[in-house]
Amino acid sequence: MRRSKLTAWLLIIFGALLFLNHFDLFSFSRITLFEGLSLLLALIFLNRTVRHPNRKGLLGTVFFSLFLLLLIGMQIGLIPINDALGSGLVLLSLALANLICFLAGRKKMSNLIWSFLFIAGGVPFIIDYFNLMPLWIVEEFYSTYWPAILIIIGVIVLADNFFKQRKSKAENAPDSFHG
Repeated sequence: MRRSKLTAWLLIIFGALLFLNHFDLFSFSRITLFEGLSLLLALIFLNRTVRHPNRKGLLGTVFFSLFLLLLIGMQIGLIPINDALGSGLVLLSLALANLICFLAGRKKMSNLIWSFLFIAGGVPFIIDYFNLMPLWIVEEFYSTYWPAILIIIGVIVLADNFFKQRKSKAENAPDSFHG
């Protein structure tokens, strides 16, 4: 497969902008730097996703695109700049990226597991930010029911193994019509 030159050009352009910023010939804020880096990584992963038959790079494309939207939303004032809210939204972005990767046809159970874990990690931050319930109730819920996460992961892994075995048997079964 022929390598794409897009990644190289994006790196050259971003590096040149960083050099110009370093020598005070071009100035941008830290948030703009993170937005530019997120855009660069989203484009690199998108290029890989489009060029690879198994959609490798889809997870990175979705996550860095969502992260870029989150940063832009904070910069223009649509999303408040807050550590709890930002942390929760980043974890939920990772959850959504893994869920999209799972639904896009790769069907890797690890993506589904990571989705659940990132949701479980991000929701308390969102609950805390919006004061939807006292934090001690959230902590008590997680301390009581955290084994349920292990059970869910175990069920998903068993289902994944079951479907892989079924698929393997179907692929290796002799063709009864030509047999």
